[in-house]
Amino acid sequence: MLFQPHQGYPMLLRSNLDRLLTCLGIVGFIIAILFSQQVSPSAAIDLNVPRQTIYQTAETYLKSHNQHNFSQYQSVQRFSEDWMASVYLQQTQGIAETNRLIKEKNLPIYHWDLRWFKPSQQEEFYMSVATTGDIISYQHILPETAAGAELSLDAAKAIAAAYLENEQGWSLAEWEALDNSTIQRPNRTDHTLQWKRRDWSLEGSELRLTVRVQGDKVDSYSYWLKIPEAFGRQYRKTRNLARFFYVNTSSILFNGSLGVACLFYLIALARGQINWRSGLIPALIVLTFTLLSQWNTLPLAKYYYSTTENYYLFWVQAGFDSLYNAVVRAMPIYFLWIGGQQLAKRVWPQQDMILPRHPHRIAAFTQAYWRGLMLAGIRMAYLVVFYFIATHVFQAWSPMGVDYSNLFSTPLPFMSSLRGGIVPAISEELEARLVGIGIILLICRHRWLALLIPGVIWAFAHLGYVTEPFYLRGIELSLSAVFLYGLFFLRFGLLTTMVGHCTYNSLLGAMLLLRAQDTYLVGSGLLVIAILLLPLGPGLWCRWRQPKEWRTALQQNRLPLVPATAADYEQIGSLPLGTVTLPPLSDGHVLPADYEIMCLKVSDSVVGVSIAQVESSTQAVIQMVYVSPKYRRCYYGSQLIEALVQRLRARGVVQVGAIAKTTTTQHKQFWANQHWRTMHTVLQARS
Repeated sequence: MLFQPHQGYPMLLRSNLDRLLTCLGIVGFIIAILFSQQVSPSAAIDLNVPRQTIYQTAETYLKSHNQHNFSQYQSVQRFSEDWMASVYLQQTQGIAETNRLIKEKNLPIYHWDLRWFKPSQQEEFYMSVATTGDIISYQHILPETAAGAELSLDAAKAIAAAYLENEQGWSLAEWEALDNSTIQRPNRTDHTLQWKRRDWSLEGSELRLTVRVQGDKVDSYSYWLKIPEAFGRQYRKTRNLARFFYVNTSSILFNGSLGVACLFYLIALARGQINWRSGLIPALIVLTFTLLSQWNTLPLAKYYYSTTENYYLFWVQAGFDSLYNAVVRAMPIYFLWIGGQQLAKRVWPQQDMILPRHPHRIAAFTQAYWRGLMLAGIRMAYLVVFYFIATHVFQAWSPMGVDYSNLFSTPLPFMSSLRGGIVPAISEELEARLVGIGIILLICRHRWLALLIPGVIWAFAHLGYVTEPFYLRGIELSLSAVFLYGLFFLRFGLLTTMVGHCTYNSLLGAMLLLRAQDTYLVGSGLLVIAILLLPLGPGLWCRWRQPKEWRTALQQNRLPLVPATAADYEQIGSLPLGTVTLPPLSDGHVLPADYEIMCLKVSDSVVGVSIAQVESSTQAVIQMVYVSPKYRRCYYGSQLIEALVQRLRARGVVQVGAIAKTTTTQHKQFWANQHWRTMHTVLQARS
């Protein structure tokens, strides 16, 4: 009888399934590169003008209009988007038409925002510069008590008109004057004047110019798109409904999975099954990338600094908040990882659902990682196809944007992409796949329910993204959760889905960086790709340097478990069996009838053994289990026990026990993880 339990397949590109996945993944990446801009608003972002040039343009303008020493001012620059105007255009005109209008009409949607200020000083300056280098907004904030002229409305209008025509290049013949407003300050008079574009007619929106004359100076200017109030009300109503599902499904996913993981953590802790170190690595990864990412965005925090605050305390608080948020984000990962592993051992007792165990661990890791990369390619192609059909056939809509500010404005743009990939990949895959699928399978044993229930919850926990209809993102991700991430998890393990999730998220940002036409941003995009490919390095190195050993490792899919024969007796006896003594062979070549012995073999060599003595027709005791060090941590020990128990059951044995020394933590954890109950303990008097 041959026992060969199912496990992962660490044979890189040697199976037809892996070849198929590789082809689909590569084709998926090609589709994403060629067609993603047709369904993504990022196609309208033009970063041909370097960030430093934008800053110099704004600073030159500022110095020409103000007699200040700006070297004494703090400054900050960030990339921004007029979100509501962008949403309005995309929903009413479609993404392709929106991208065309932004480029051809120079609409003020994407721009760089800049601020100059002094701590504890009310006077400050704001500017917005379009990606083309045109100034679209300027604001000089003055104290209400600042002195200034008290002009009439007509005089202020003349100053504003001259400013728009001479400095901003607008022809007011193309603009219609609107209602104006006047505010009487204690020591000056401020006038706000507005115009709207005559030839602009688009679904009730208006292109507007706004100028504020403070005293006798233009201290505020804005070129902006005014959206209809009805659209804003409908948008808020829809978002409230989406937020209801988003908040509740997110809470169920996070709190439910964490609660289940903590329960199994406590059970395992009580039984001595916990290896407390195992959850540290993923928790530290999340802690590190969250902390580095938040430190990377700290320079942008100055944009939100209130000049009424203590400047030094502001930075102390910002640093503390970064550390606190990183720790709070990492702590649940520790319990999700360990608790999820303990849950998985009950559902899949002969498998490691994180990474398939194999004697050649580099080969197993490389295979799982490669599959994850191909999963990302398939997911990206699916995304393009889904939204192309949704927008062109069903008139649906989704902006599918990313955090442009962190991506383009931070000192290390690649960090935003990596953090957006690594942190959600670890946390969400633990919650929705390892714990979510595991607990449903443990309860009801129905695979499709296990894929569907946590998959839908995970999908609708993403309704924080703006789409029309509001549930579109939930449908898209539900299909991904069941037919991509869920099936890949059950077939290949959690590492594959984590890599696929991380790669997909990271590449969304990296593709924007690569299209930026800015050397530094393009280099950051290439660095994201290089970092994603870096974990393949050790496996490829071993494949190149040790091709014979690599081929041998790949051929060892799963080692066979077979009943011992007389020919194996000598090799079994040479293993370190401890206090166990092998009985002599009957008639010189027949195994004793009151023993059952299972062997783990590599070719003709015995590398593992489990031995049981049959004490009666219904009772047997497992005396020992041994696996050579190279093949440990591959579940061969538990498989030897399971195979031995099956042999004993076939003989009619109904009660199987085991004698084991539990003097070390490793031995205790091994037997506790087999879920065997301790029936008797041996006490020894002190000497």
